[in-house]
Amino acid sequence: MIPKNTPEAIIDEETWETVQKIRDSKRRPLLLVEMCILSGMMFCADCGAKLCQIRGKVWTHDKEYFVCATDRKKKGMCSSYQIRNVVVEQLLLEDLRRVMSFPKTMNRVSSV
Repeated sequence: MIPKNTPEAIIDEETWETVQKIRDSKRRPLLLVEMCILSGMMFCADCGAKLCQIRGKVWTHDKEYFVCATDRKKKGMCSSYQIRNVVVEQLLLEDLRRVMSFPKTMNRVSSV
């Protein structure tokens, strides 16, 4: 029984029940437990889009990698490549060590 002055339903009863069942069902747990420290800071050298982090089903740090967001959404729209997180972290560490050694080098030069 539908009460008087009730607006007409936007969706039918069967669709409503189906959606409610889907909403109540178990959801797959998120694999991304912690946000990558480089999230939103790396960009594709070809198209300029952000690089997205990808994790495998079995999460291990050495299985994480970055891919171009454009190519991930629309295959073939950008070059398809990936770079593993451990490689990016190693490159950053090397650069950081080089930059940190710069003041030491400058002190030696200025004292001569």
